[in-house]
Amino acid sequence: MKNSIFLLLALSLMLTCCKSESAREEESLQVAIEEAENAQITETKLFLDFKFGMSRKEVDKHFEDLLKKKKIFVNDKGEYQYEFNYHGSMKFFLAFSPEFFEDKLYIMNYTVEDPDGYDPGNHVFLMHAFKKTKHGFRTFITNDVLGGKMYTNILGNMIVRFKKLSQSVMIYENAPISKNARENEKQKEKNKVRESVAEF
Repeated sequence: MKNSIFLLLALSLMLTCCKSESAREEESLQVAIEEAENAQITETKLFLDFKFGMSRKEVDKHFEDLLKKKKIFVNDKGEYQYEFNYHGSMKFFLAFSPEFFEDKLYIMNYTVEDPDGYDPGNHVFLMHAFKKTKHGFRTFITNDVLGGKMYTNILGNMIVRFKKLSQSVMIYENAPISKNARENEKQKEKNKVRESVAEF
């Protein structure tokens, strides 16, 4: 009986420590994100030489240039993709999904599409390749809403996330512009509410 109680206490203590470590990491991440949102925009270069601040036309032209250089290809759905090779033994494809605010690129999503249709967590391999070549980033490891690991890397204004939703994804984000875009969206929603109320 005493052994059972001791075991339960030890297990409870262990879970409490894990939860408090996780909470501390989440708090540290939130502080780092706020700092990034208020940072000067100095980090602009993204994977495959896209840049924060590019217009839609510039992004389209950059896709065409990458295609001419055979760095990317067009798949059978007519979408641009990049073939990512990891240590020569693993291969998967990255699809692109740019987001703009006031016609300037501020988020680029690189979604993993595995040729075998199987994604055991390819974002981890992307993260490993990223960490080997990028220095100076602070890395935070937190749990996402589904209980999986999310890796958030922050340097100045740039946030680079690696996580798995239905598919693995790598996301480059310009934090100060993301903050402006969110505030702009909130203001639009308030205006819509005011307009609706005014109809009475």
